[in-house]
Amino acid sequence: MPLRGFTLAEVLITLGIIGVVAALTIPTLMQKTNRNEHVAAAKKFYANFTNAVKQAEVEHGPWYKWDENGNVNEILLENMKVVKDCGYTTRGCFANSYKYLDGEQFDPEADFDSGYSYVLSDGASIHLDYGYDTIVTFDTNGLKGPNQYGIDLFDIYMYASNSRTKINEFAFNICDDSNVMTSPNGSCALVYILKHGNMDYLDE
Repeated sequence: MPLRGFTLAEVLITLGIIGVVAALTIPTLMQKTNRNEHVAAAKKFYANFTNAVKQAEVEHGPWYKWDENGNVNEILLENMKVVKDCGYTTRGCFANSYKYLDGEQFDPEADFDSGYSYVLSDGASIHLDYGYDTIVTFDTNGLKGPNQYGIDLFDIYMYASNSRTKINEFAFNICDDSNVMTSPNGSCALVYILKHGNMDYLDE
């Protein structure tokens, strides 16, 4: 009995099916990969930041009392590798435009009322807004996109008061899984990432 090969029509149908499956799955896989990279970057920054705080506490005491001993920003930066100092401006350290989780755009130069901006050796940007409480805003990949709160831009709260003895305690207290997308910035998103290790809140 002679062997029967595939007809051209059968081959084309098979290739068409493979193409459809690839078109449906590849974007999802790429999105998952990108999210995993952003999650890893956020967790890495937070770990490096908390380690820098612990190192500084050895010399300067508990971080919530640093405002009594000197400039909080200077103490924080003692154990962080700064490669660029942008001073009072965010220009050159942060992108010109960012988005909130709801998609609304904002300009960090206008919205960050005060503080100093820096670029670290790993490419991350950090803005230290020191007052009664210090808000640490960081972009895990600096000027690169997507430049959006909850993806590569996040906030860490450090209250200069012994009523708050844990870094980001304020955010941990007010954030839960249900209010990530309604929070004004990336503080609750960061809490979610630290708890769950993913960005599933983006699917809500």
